[in-house]
Amino acid sequence: AGINYDSLDGVRGLAALMILAIHTGVLDKGSIFGVWLFFCLSGFLLASPFIRHPDKSLSFDYMNMYLLRRCKRIIPMYFVMITCFTLFSGHFVVAIRHYLFLQADGHYWTITQEMFFYLLLPAVMIVNTLLVRIRPFLSVLFFTLLIIASNMFLKQDVVRLFGNGASLAPLAGIFFSGILFAVIYKQIENNSRLSHLFSRPIARTVMAWLGLLLLAVVLAISSTPLNPKMGFDASTHPGWFGFIGALLIFLTVMAKGTLLERLMTLLPLRAMGIVGFSFYLLHPQVISCVRGVSTYFTSYYPTGFVLFILTGALTYLVSIFTYSYIERPFIALAQKDSKS
Repeated sequence: AGINYDSLDGVRGLAALMILAIHTGVLDKGSIFGVWLFFCLSGFLLASPFIRHPDKSLSFDYMNMYLLRRCKRIIPMYFVMITCFTLFSGHFVVAIRHYLFLQADGHYWTITQEMFFYLLLPAVMIVNTLLVRIRPFLSVLFFTLLIIASNMFLKQDVVRLFGNGASLAPLAGIFFSGILFAVIYKQIENNSRLSHLFSRPIARTVMAWLGLLLLAVVLAISSTPLNPKMGFDASTHPGWFGFIGALLIFLTVMAKGTLLERLMTLLPLRAMGIVGFSFYLLHPQVISCVRGVSTYFTSYYPTGFVLFILTGALTYLVSIFTYSYIERPFIALAQKDSKS
Protein backbone atom coordinates (compact mmCIF):
# COMPACT_ATOMS: atom_id res chain seq x y z
CA ALA A 1 0.00 0.00 0.00
CA GLY A 2 2.16 2.83 -1.31
CA ILE A 3 5.89 3.34 -1.56
CA ASN A 4 8.09 2.69 1.46
CA TYR A 5 10.27 5.78 1.26
CA ASP A 6 12.54 4.44 4.02
CA SER A 7 13.74 1.83 1.54
CA LEU A 8 14.52 4.54 -1.01
CA ASP A 9 16.57 6.36 1.64
CA GLY A 10 18.46 3.09 1.95
CA VAL A 11 19.05 2.97 -1.80
CA ARG A 12 20.38 6.53 -1.65
CA GLY A 13 22.67 5.53 1.23
CA LEU A 14 23.94 2.56 -0.79
CA ALA A 15 24.67 4.90 -3.71
CA ALA A 16 26.65 7.26 -1.47
CA LEU A 17 28.72 4.38 -0.07
CA MET A 18 29.47 3.04 -3.55
CA ILE A 19 30.73 6.45 -4.63
CA LEU A 20 32.90 6.68 -1.52
CA ALA A 21 34.22 3.20 -2.32
CA ILE A 22 35.47 4.42 -5.73
CA HIS A 23 37.43 7.31 -4.26
CA THR A 24 38.97 5.21 -1.48
CA GLY A 25 39.99 2.32 -3.75
CA VAL A 26 37.66 -0.28 -2.24
CA LEU A 27 35.76 -0.67 -5.51
CA ASP A 28 36.87 0.04 -9.06
CA LYS A 29 35.45 2.63 -11.44
CA GLY A 30 32.52 0.33 -12.21
CA SER A 31 30.98 1.38 -8.90
CA ILE A 32 30.07 4.68 -10.54
CA PHE A 33 26.80 2.75 -10.58
CA GLY A 34 26.21 4.67 -7.34
CA VAL A 35 25.96 7.89 -9.36
CA TRP A 36 23.53 6.23 -11.76
CA LEU A 37 21.41 5.23 -8.75
CA PHE A 38 21.26 8.89 -7.68
CA PHE A 39 20.10 9.89 -11.17
CA CYS A 40 17.50 7.10 -11.27
CA LEU A 41 16.16 8.09 -7.86
CA SER A 42 15.78 11.67 -9.08
CA GLY A 43 13.71 10.49 -12.03
CA PHE A 44 11.60 8.07 -9.96
CA LEU A 45 10.84 10.51 -7.14
CA LEU A 46 10.45 13.75 -9.08
CA ALA A 47 8.13 12.24 -11.67
CA SER A 48 5.89 10.47 -9.13
CA PRO A 49 3.73 13.51 -8.21
CA PHE A 50 3.11 14.22 -11.90
CA ILE A 51 2.25 10.58 -12.53
CA ARG A 52 -0.19 10.45 -9.60
CA HIS A 53 -1.77 13.77 -10.64
CA PRO A 54 -1.12 14.26 -14.39
CA ASP A 55 -2.92 17.61 -14.55
CA LYS A 56 -0.19 19.15 -12.39
CA SER A 57 2.06 19.17 -15.43
CA LEU A 58 -0.37 21.59 -17.09
CA SER A 59 -0.38 23.98 -14.13
CA PHE A 60 2.03 26.91 -14.49
CA ASP A 61 1.90 27.59 -10.74
CA TYR A 62 2.79 24.01 -9.87
CA MET A 63 5.63 23.91 -12.41
CA ASN A 64 7.00 27.16 -11.04
CA MET A 65 6.81 25.77 -7.51
CA TYR A 66 8.51 22.56 -8.64
CA LEU A 67 11.50 24.47 -10.08
CA LEU A 68 11.78 26.66 -6.98
CA ARG A 69 11.75 23.59 -4.74
CA ARG A 70 14.51 21.99 -6.77
CA CYS A 71 16.63 25.11 -6.50
CA LYS A 72 16.07 25.31 -2.75
CA ARG A 73 17.05 21.65 -2.42
CA ILE A 74 20.28 21.74 -4.44
CA ILE A 75 21.68 25.26 -4.54
CA PRO A 76 22.27 26.16 -0.84
CA MET A 77 24.64 23.30 -0.01
CA TYR A 78 26.24 23.40 -3.46
CA PHE A 79 26.93 27.14 -3.19
CA VAL A 80 28.39 26.69 0.29
CA MET A 81 30.83 24.11 -1.10
CA ILE A 82 31.84 26.32 -4.04
CA THR A 83 32.28 29.32 -1.74
CA CYS A 84 34.39 27.47 0.83
CA PHE A 85 36.58 25.38 -1.45
CA THR A 86 36.76 27.38 -4.68
CA LEU A 87 36.03 31.06 -4.04
CA PHE A 88 37.93 31.27 -0.73
CA SER A 89 40.91 29.50 -2.32
CA GLY A 90 41.30 32.44 -4.70
CA HIS A 91 39.69 30.99 -7.84
CA PHE A 92 37.18 33.80 -8.31
CA VAL A 93 36.37 33.28 -12.00
CA VAL A 94 36.10 29.51 -11.61
CA ALA A 95 33.72 29.99 -8.67
CA ILE A 96 31.48 32.33 -10.69
CA ARG A 97 31.31 29.79 -13.51
CA HIS A 98 30.32 27.10 -11.00
CA TYR A 99 27.65 29.34 -9.47
CA LEU A 100 26.16 29.77 -12.95
CA PHE A 101 26.44 26.03 -13.72
CA LEU A 102 28.74 26.79 -16.65
CA GLN A 103 31.56 24.68 -15.22
CA ALA A 104 31.61 21.55 -13.09
CA ASP A 105 35.01 20.30 -11.94
CA GLY A 106 35.67 17.17 -9.95
CA HIS A 107 32.64 15.45 -8.52
CA TYR A 108 30.52 18.56 -9.15
CA TRP A 109 29.95 17.34 -12.72
CA THR A 110 26.84 15.54 -11.48
CA ILE A 111 25.24 18.81 -10.39
CA THR A 112 25.04 20.17 -13.94
CA GLN A 113 23.54 16.86 -15.02
CA GLU A 114 20.88 17.08 -12.31
CA MET A 115 20.02 20.68 -13.20
CA PHE A 116 19.62 19.63 -16.84
CA PHE A 117 17.28 16.82 -15.73
CA TYR A 118 15.20 19.27 -13.69
CA LEU A 119 14.68 21.45 -16.75
CA LEU A 120 13.75 18.45 -18.91
CA LEU A 121 11.13 17.06 -16.57
CA PRO A 122 8.33 19.63 -17.10
CA ALA A 123 8.42 19.21 -20.88
CA VAL A 124 8.35 15.41 -20.85
CA MET A 125 5.62 15.29 -18.21
CA ILE A 126 3.40 17.58 -20.31
CA VAL A 127 3.73 15.13 -23.21
CA ASN A 128 3.13 12.23 -20.83
CA THR A 129 -0.09 13.81 -19.55
CA LEU A 130 -1.44 14.14 -23.07
CA LEU A 131 -0.52 10.52 -23.88
CA VAL A 132 -2.11 9.15 -20.70
CA ARG A 133 -5.40 10.78 -21.70
CA ILE A 134 -5.32 8.73 -24.91
CA ARG A 135 -4.06 5.38 -23.58
CA PRO A 136 -2.05 4.73 -20.37
CA PHE A 137 0.25 2.22 -22.08
CA LEU A 138 1.46 5.01 -24.39
CA SER A 139 3.22 6.50 -21.39
CA VAL A 140 5.36 3.37 -20.98
CA LEU A 141 6.11 3.34 -24.71
CA PHE A 142 7.00 7.06 -24.65
CA PHE A 143 9.59 6.76 -21.90
CA THR A 144 11.00 3.55 -23.33
CA LEU A 145 11.63 5.35 -26.62
CA LEU A 146 13.06 8.36 -24.75
CA ILE A 147 15.53 6.08 -22.96
CA ILE A 148 16.67 4.47 -26.21
CA ALA A 149 16.89 7.79 -28.08
CA SER A 150 18.75 9.53 -25.24
CA ASN A 151 21.30 6.74 -24.85
CA MET A 152 21.90 6.52 -28.59
CA PHE A 153 21.66 10.09 -29.86
CA LEU A 154 21.87 12.62 -27.00
CA LYS A 155 25.60 13.35 -27.30
CA GLN A 156 27.84 16.39 -26.85
CA ASP A 157 27.07 17.66 -30.34
CA VAL A 158 23.37 17.94 -29.38
CA VAL A 159 23.64 19.31 -25.81
CA ARG A 160 26.94 20.18 -24.13
CA LEU A 161 27.42 20.08 -20.39
CA PHE A 162 30.86 21.24 -19.31
CA GLY A 163 32.91 19.51 -16.64
CA ASN A 164 36.54 18.76 -15.84
CA GLY A 165 37.75 20.70 -18.85
CA ALA A 166 35.69 18.76 -21.36
CA SER A 167 32.23 18.56 -22.91
CA LEU A 168 30.06 15.96 -21.24
CA ALA A 169 27.12 14.18 -22.81
CA PRO A 170 23.84 14.51 -20.89
CA LEU A 171 22.92 11.23 -19.20
CA ALA A 172 19.19 11.81 -19.54
CA GLY A 173 18.59 8.16 -20.47
CA ILE A 174 19.39 7.19 -16.89
CA PHE A 175 17.00 9.84 -15.53
CA PHE A 176 14.26 8.66 -17.91
CA SER A 177 14.82 5.08 -16.72
CA GLY A 178 13.80 6.16 -13.22
CA ILE A 179 10.70 7.86 -14.62
CA LEU A 180 9.78 4.78 -16.67
CA PHE A 181 9.67 2.56 -13.60
CA ALA A 182 7.70 5.19 -11.68
CA VAL A 183 5.14 5.01 -14.52
CA ILE A 184 5.12 1.19 -14.43
CA TYR A 185 4.72 1.20 -10.66
CA LYS A 186 1.71 3.52 -10.84
CA GLN A 187 0.06 1.56 -13.65
CA ILE A 188 0.42 -1.68 -11.67
CA GLU A 189 -1.06 0.07 -8.64
CA ASN A 190 -4.04 1.32 -10.69
CA ASN A 191 -4.78 -2.08 -12.26
CA SER A 192 -6.53 -4.38 -9.79
CA ARG A 193 -5.42 -7.59 -11.52
CA LEU A 194 -1.78 -6.55 -11.79
CA SER A 195 -1.81 -5.17 -8.28
CA HIS A 196 -3.16 -8.46 -6.93
CA LEU A 197 -0.61 -10.44 -8.94
CA PHE A 198 2.42 -8.44 -7.81
CA SER A 199 1.25 -8.29 -4.19
CA ARG A 200 1.29 -12.09 -3.85
CA PRO A 201 4.05 -13.36 -1.52
CA ILE A 202 5.65 -15.50 -4.24
CA ALA A 203 5.83 -12.52 -6.61
CA ARG A 204 7.40 -10.32 -3.93
CA THR A 205 9.91 -13.03 -3.10
CA VAL A 206 10.91 -13.45 -6.75
CA MET A 207 11.36 -9.67 -7.13
CA ALA A 208 13.39 -9.50 -3.92
CA TRP A 209 15.80 -12.22 -5.03
CA LEU A 210 16.08 -10.68 -8.48
CA GLY A 211 16.98 -7.35 -6.87
CA LEU A 212 19.57 -8.98 -4.61
CA LEU A 213 21.04 -10.81 -7.59
CA LEU A 214 21.32 -7.58 -9.58
CA LEU A 215 23.01 -5.87 -6.66
CA ALA A 216 25.45 -8.75 -6.15
CA VAL A 217 26.37 -8.81 -9.84
CA VAL A 218 26.97 -5.05 -9.94
CA LEU A 219 29.15 -5.18 -6.82
CA ALA A 220 31.11 -8.13 -8.21
CA ILE A 221 31.68 -6.38 -11.54
CA SER A 222 32.76 -3.25 -9.65
CA SER A 223 35.30 -5.07 -7.49
CA THR A 224 38.95 -4.12 -7.93
CA PRO A 225 40.18 -7.64 -8.90
CA LEU A 226 37.44 -8.23 -11.49
CA ASN A 227 36.70 -4.84 -13.03
CA PRO A 228 39.97 -4.35 -14.96
CA LYS A 229 39.24 -7.63 -16.77
CA MET A 230 35.70 -6.56 -17.70
CA GLY A 231 34.80 -4.60 -20.78
CA PHE A 232 31.23 -4.20 -19.61
CA ASP A 233 30.58 -2.18 -16.45
CA ALA A 234 28.72 0.87 -15.20
CA SER A 235 31.44 3.27 -16.33
CA THR A 236 31.58 1.99 -19.92
CA HIS A 237 27.83 1.38 -20.41
CA PRO A 238 25.92 4.01 -18.41
CA GLY A 239 22.68 3.45 -20.34
CA TRP A 240 22.43 -0.25 -19.56
CA PHE A 241 23.48 0.13 -15.93
CA GLY A 242 21.22 3.14 -15.49
CA PHE A 243 18.32 0.92 -16.53
CA ILE A 244 19.53 -1.75 -14.07
CA GLY A 245 19.63 0.90 -11.33
CA ALA A 246 16.05 1.96 -12.07
CA LEU A 247 14.98 -1.69 -12.11
CA LEU A 248 16.64 -2.18 -8.71
CA ILE A 249 14.65 0.77 -7.32
CA PHE A 250 11.42 -0.65 -8.77
CA LEU A 251 12.10 -4.10 -7.31
CA THR A 252 12.87 -2.55 -3.92
CA VAL A 253 9.56 -0.67 -3.71
CA MET A 254 7.62 -3.70 -5.01
CA ALA A 255 9.25 -6.32 -2.77
CA LYS A 256 7.53 -5.26 0.45
CA GLY A 257 8.16 -7.36 3.54
CA THR A 258 11.10 -9.24 1.97
CA LEU A 259 14.82 -9.54 2.58
CA LEU A 260 15.54 -6.86 -0.03
CA GLU A 261 13.33 -4.31 1.72
CA ARG A 262 14.80 -5.20 5.11
CA LEU A 263 18.29 -4.73 3.68
CA MET A 264 17.47 -1.32 2.22
CA THR A 265 15.75 -0.16 5.40
CA LEU A 266 18.72 -0.94 7.63
CA LEU A 267 19.25 2.06 9.90
CA PRO A 268 22.86 2.77 8.78
CA LEU A 269 21.84 2.87 5.10
CA ARG A 270 18.76 5.00 5.79
CA ALA A 271 20.75 7.41 7.94
CA MET A 272 23.37 7.71 5.21
CA GLY A 273 20.67 8.25 2.60
CA ILE A 274 19.00 11.09 4.48
CA VAL A 275 22.24 13.12 4.46
CA GLY A 276 23.30 11.66 1.11
CA PHE A 277 23.58 14.95 -0.79
CA SER A 278 25.86 16.52 1.82
CA PHE A 279 27.79 13.27 2.07
CA TYR A 280 28.38 13.23 -1.67
CA LEU A 281 29.55 16.84 -1.82
CA LEU A 282 31.80 16.61 1.25
CA HIS A 283 33.51 13.23 0.93
CA PRO A 284 36.43 14.24 -1.38
CA GLN A 285 37.48 17.01 1.01
CA VAL A 286 37.29 14.66 3.98
CA ILE A 287 39.38 12.06 2.13
CA SER A 288 42.07 14.69 1.47
CA CYS A 289 41.94 15.84 5.09
CA VAL A 290 42.24 12.32 6.52
CA ARG A 291 45.15 11.49 4.23
CA GLY A 292 46.91 14.77 5.00
CA VAL A 293 46.57 14.47 8.78
CA SER A 294 47.55 10.79 8.80
CA THR A 295 50.59 11.35 6.59
CA TYR A 296 51.75 14.39 8.58
CA PHE A 297 51.48 12.85 12.04
CA THR A 298 52.14 9.15 11.39
CA SER A 299 53.73 8.96 7.90
CA TYR A 300 50.96 6.49 7.06
CA TYR A 301 49.05 7.05 3.81
CA PRO A 302 45.68 5.33 4.32
CA THR A 303 43.98 3.54 1.44
CA GLY A 304 41.35 0.88 0.91
CA PHE A 305 39.05 -0.21 3.72
CA VAL A 306 40.89 1.81 6.38
CA LEU A 307 40.35 5.01 4.43
CA PHE A 308 36.79 3.96 3.54
CA ILE A 309 35.82 3.46 7.20
CA LEU A 310 37.58 6.59 8.49
CA THR A 311 36.27 8.95 5.84
CA GLY A 312 32.81 7.35 5.85
CA ALA A 313 32.41 7.95 9.58
CA LEU A 314 33.85 11.47 9.53
CA THR A 315 31.94 12.53 6.43
CA TYR A 316 28.71 11.27 7.95
CA LEU A 317 29.29 13.29 11.13
CA VAL A 318 30.01 16.47 9.18
CA SER A 319 27.04 15.75 6.91
CA ILE A 320 24.70 15.61 9.90
CA PHE A 321 25.72 19.18 10.71
CA THR A 322 25.44 20.52 7.15
CA TYR A 323 22.13 18.74 6.57
CA SER A 324 20.68 20.08 9.81
CA TYR A 325 21.79 23.70 9.42
CA ILE A 326 22.07 24.21 5.65
CA GLU A 327 19.89 21.71 3.80
CA ARG A 328 16.97 21.09 6.15
CA PRO A 329 15.93 24.74 6.66
CA PHE A 330 15.57 25.16 2.91
CA ILE A 331 13.76 21.81 2.61
CA ALA A 332 11.29 22.99 5.26
CA LEU A 333 10.89 26.30 3.45
CA ALA A 334 10.16 24.50 0.17
CA GLN A 335 7.59 22.28 1.88
CA LYS A 336 5.95 25.33 3.44
CA ASP A 337 5.74 27.01 0.05
CA SER A 338 4.24 23.85 -1.42
CA LYS A 339 1.49 23.66 1.22
CA SER A 340 0.66 27.34 0.86
